[in-house]
Amino acid sequence: MSKMATLCIFNPEHDLALANGSRFFNAPQSAAKFSNDCCELLLHVFGNENAAKDDSEFLIGCRDSIAKGLIADAAITTVKPWGWNSAIVETLRKAGIDESLMPSAEQLNFIREISHRGFAIDVLAAVKDKLQLDIALPQLHAGTEDVERFLTESGTLVCKMPWSGSGKGIRFINGDMTYNDRRWVENVVAKQGSVLSDRCYSVVQDFAMEFYVADEVTFMGYSLFDTNGTSYKSSRLMHDEAIEHQLHKWGITKDFLFSIREVLEAHLSETLIAKYKGYFGVDMFVYEDSGCYKVNPVVEINFRMTMGLVAAVLRAKLLATDLQSMYMHYEAETEKLMEMHNYYKQKYPLRWSDNGKILSGYFPLTAINEETNYHLYIL
Repeated sequence: MSKMATLCIFNPEHDLALANGSRFFNAPQSAAKFSNDCCELLLHVFGNENAAKDDSEFLIGCRDSIAKGLIADAAITTVKPWGWNSAIVETLRKAGIDESLMPSAEQLNFIREISHRGFAIDVLAAVKDKLQLDIALPQLHAGTEDVERFLTESGTLVCKMPWSGSGKGIRFINGDMTYNDRRWVENVVAKQGSVLSDRCYSVVQDFAMEFYVADEVTFMGYSLFDTNGTSYKSSRLMHDEAIEHQLHKWGITKDFLFSIREVLEAHLSETLIAKYKGYFGVDMFVYEDSGCYKVNPVVEINFRMTMGLVAAVLRAKLLATDLQSMYMHYEAETEKLMEMHNYYKQKYPLRWSDNGKILSGYFPLTAINEETNYHLYIL
């Protein structure tokens, strides 16, 4: 008799699938490649070192391996994807996975509904009201005229697609709208029904609060991460206390952070419990405003696994110290990626503590071979 198996699926195209809305959505080549190259990531998160003892095992999956039937013989009893959407459910259904292990159509519709940036605006409004914050709310617009009025008032703005994530679907506009700006806005409105406009902030540090919801909303920890302006670059693998200390450098107190967390937990409990089960992350940032440092407590909400949550779990499972960071790297030429991999192995050899955790060094989270372009690693 085969062991009970948990299927871990890294489907980073999740946000794109939500935006598309169709169960027949096909991931673009870049997202499919990212999935294939880094499909082992979730094993580090969900993998159980005692799997042989508790009669269970963990399998890795990406869209290609599932579609090719490489998991057909496994006795799968649990499915843990990066995020649930109708496209991954359709892929699993075609692969013969028990539909009782997946969300219903009603649940999938709810996930798509709360993943819309309009929901995040409502949550920000609730936090703003409860904590009496001086922060302007983003606005949803139905066309270029509304965007231009917002631009006239602010001078600069950032436009965002209602369904998008991980730094995608964002366009900065400074001064007058160009022809290409108008075309971009028109295309977004035609495809997604509206476009979001927000002021441009002078961001000094991105961070997030990570949660899990089942019978209650549970705080999983903070994440501190860096971007290149829009998209994710790396996460700091730090204890919550160390992250709080880092944020305190800008005058953001532990009590204020706890107040934000309390409001989020209370507000989202009312909306999510009995309707959504799984992980979600609330992205935030510290920004400078007229010489003062403030927090935007709800930049976006991702109802899926996040790199920040991965970083928080890996820090607890793998690391003996707070010295390392998790990086995401893309290299078009696989030979150069292999060279980097070999160089890091030699320059930053792994050092282990007595209890089997990493003290320092280079630790790859994904396999490197002659076809790899995307790589996640701790250094």
